[in-house]
Amino acid sequence: MFNQAFHATLQILLFRQGPEDFPYVADGRLDKACTALGIVATALLFGIVQPLPLAIVDGAVATLVVTLYTRLVLRLRSLEARQQQTRNALLATGSLLLLAMWLPMSMVMPVMTEFLTSVAAAQQAAGPDAPPPVISADQLPQVPVLPGLLLDLLGLWFAASATHVLRRATGIARFAAAMMALLLISNVMVSMVIAGNLLSLILG
Repeated sequence: MFNQAFHATLQILLFRQGPEDFPYVADGRLDKACTALGIVATALLFGIVQPLPLAIVDGAVATLVVTLYTRLVLRLRSLEARQQQTRNALLATGSLLLLAMWLPMSMVMPVMTEFLTSVAAAQQAAGPDAPPPVISADQLPQVPVLPGLLLDLLGLWFAASATHVLRRATGIARFAAAMMALLLISNVMVSMVIAGNLLSLILG
């Protein structure tokens, strides 16, 4: 079962198969495995830039949003029977790409963090009423070219993969599926930000 799921995930990432080729398992084991994979992959990636507990919450929120979004989209198309395979295909393919992003992200983020810290320090030194500091071209962060390019390519692959899965699952046009995939990604990101802010407020 898990070997079949891994093979189907690779084939979907290569656009050779669709979510209908992802294994269907009635006992829920594959659902739980894909959920765990989504949480772990998201937590590992975002754990680079934030505390691990918050990254785990982000992973849980992202997985929940994917589940609810998939259910809503397929219900609107009267295709509820495809929910399990579509949801698991989105989580499996997305998780593999997030894991692939980990290394380039870990190389880019220290540079970005140092830059943001220096900007915040300059703003604090200038005072709260001062205008934002002017940043010259020489002060911009020197992001490593290859890791930055790799992140861009993986991000495009992520969006293209989600588009492919949603198009095959719903039967809609490619452009509409692309808009649907972008809406899914934006919903995930916004939900993660909201959850992070709420958690920060609760924990003080």
